[in-house]
Amino acid sequence: MKYFLFLWLLCAGNCYAQQTSVTPTQQHFLYTNASNEVNSLWKEISFVAHSSFMPKDVSDQWPVLERIHKHTSFICTEFYTSTEQDSVVLFAIDSLIKEYSLLSKDLAAGINQSVNAAEFSDEKTGELLLLVLLQNEKNMLTNAGKRLKTANKDPLQLISYTVNSSTQYVAESGWYIATIEVQSFGIDLSKVKVFVEDKELPVVNGIAELKFKPTYKGGKYWKDGMYEKKWSGKIIVQAEKELIFPIGQTYYTTRAEVMLMTPSVNALYKDCANEMAIYVPALAAAYTPRFEISNPEKNRLLISKEHPGMITIIPDDKKVEIKIYNDSLFIASFIFVVRFIPTPHMELTIAGAGRYVAAHQILKKQLLKQRITASLKSDESFYTFLPKDARFYARTVTVTILRDGKVIGQEEVKAKDEQINFLLSASLYEKLLTNDSVKITATNLVRKTFENKQIDFTPVNEVSFEFIVIE
Repeated sequence: MKYFLFLWLLCAGNCYAQQTSVTPTQQHFLYTNASNEVNSLWKEISFVAHSSFMPKDVSDQWPVLERIHKHTSFICTEFYTSTEQDSVVLFAIDSLIKEYSLLSKDLAAGINQSVNAAEFSDEKTGELLLLVLLQNEKNMLTNAGKRLKTANKDPLQLISYTVNSSTQYVAESGWYIATIEVQSFGIDLSKVKVFVEDKELPVVNGIAELKFKPTYKGGKYWKDGMYEKKWSGKIIVQAEKELIFPIGQTYYTTRAEVMLMTPSVNALYKDCANEMAIYVPALAAAYTPRFEISNPEKNRLLISKEHPGMITIIPDDKKVEIKIYNDSLFIASFIFVVRFIPTPHMELTIAGAGRYVAAHQILKKQLLKQRITASLKSDESFYTFLPKDARFYARTVTVTILRDGKVIGQEEVKAKDEQINFLLSASLYEKLLTNDSVKITATNLVRKTFENKQIDFTPVNEVSFEFIVIE
């Protein structure tokens, strides 16, 4: 192997003496870039060639393939220190391309034979993939050789640049961002200048960033409510002579439609944590929302740091306006009507009298020494929207006996916990007659908020439960 390589390089030195004269720095750039690209492809080739579905006749050629790749790496990493060795490199590249071609032809012939015989199996699929990868590595070498041969003749070959944008589609109030990257084969990058629309951009290590917020309209109408726009600029390189490269890109602007997600559309509940999500899908990652609320002295606004666009409004006005910005640019506003919290209802439980309670008719004897439990339940729709704000309790209730609309007896019962449990007093029980009404009214209500604070609650309507005494 060493003898073969020695003869190969010796022959190359005699046949290709002094064909180019690029600098060692330029050579190093060419070879190391080629090496990175070839090594990346080599990992893919190695994976395919060692996979379980690779046929034995291909695996047997693996030593040949490894030898070719070692020579490729040798070229890319070792031969850049002296311009006198350019000819050796070029000859080696040409020789390797021939070997790649021969190996590719063998694979291609086997694949074509299988296709003609209708025997295109998983094994042949592996061979085809290997063939494609081999062809790619061959192309890498071919391009490296071409650039090395022409670099000395044309100074434009010493400059390459790319323009990459994060997206072609930009919503109003969103950022258009693009990077302009300049690579130079031996030219000082400090001599590179980038201009866009006659404005010079800072260049750091050959990279300039273009960032702006386009307006929605203007330019050429494209489709689906989008407008086609273009920006243009130039790269100027001060070499032996001034080199100018025109640059530019097309992008499309779209309206920033706001998506509002809230359980209760266009309405909020007073003194409750009304959660909602406000998104602008067209802005995607460029969405950096900022919110303002009307009358912030009375209306609270909580903004999520973990989830941009998620907010909580605790209103105390009849109406609340929310303004949405992306950074400092205004996008939209929403006005919400503020509703009062629906009045909860009372549920009553008497041991052994379930069906009677449901019918609002209680046997008198069932009220004798039987515990009565009164609890408050939220309006069902309100509980669905805001369960954390839909917890109600009564501190006291008033028990009243009515006969023909007149009060016969009355007493107040205080709660010991979140439910009121009590026995009808003996004095009230003795006054009861058939067809009397017993009315239990919550007289001091409390609501537990989403922050687990207990606050006084004044209902819009009376909260009570009434039943008739029967024999």
